[in-house]
Amino acid sequence: MNSGGIMAKVDRIEKIVQEENSENPTSVELIDEFRDALLGVCRQVDGKTIPVYSYIRLIELAVEDGVDEEAAVEWVDEVYLSKTMQDFFYGAYIIVDDTGV
Repeated sequence: MNSGGIMAKVDRIEKIVQEENSENPTSVELIDEFRDALLGVCRQVDGKTIPVYSYIRLIELAVEDGVDEEAAVEWVDEVYLSKTMQDFFYGAYIIVDDTGV
């Protein structure tokens, strides 16, 4: 929260995800190291509220941590977008492809 008492966007998103999934908190995945890539939420018909991350921002954050861009793209694709990870987390987060392609 900033000094004026206004909650930052990322804090609001995390709070919404936690509150709206309070009965089943393990059904969603808030990725701490990617807080700055949070765009918003997706409210599903089953009542689950899922955090939505920016693909571009995930790559930018990895690059800011010293990973070259090509390796960052491969890492996000293989780790967070792979079918294996999506099956493992069973839709616990969404990554939006905001590349404009």
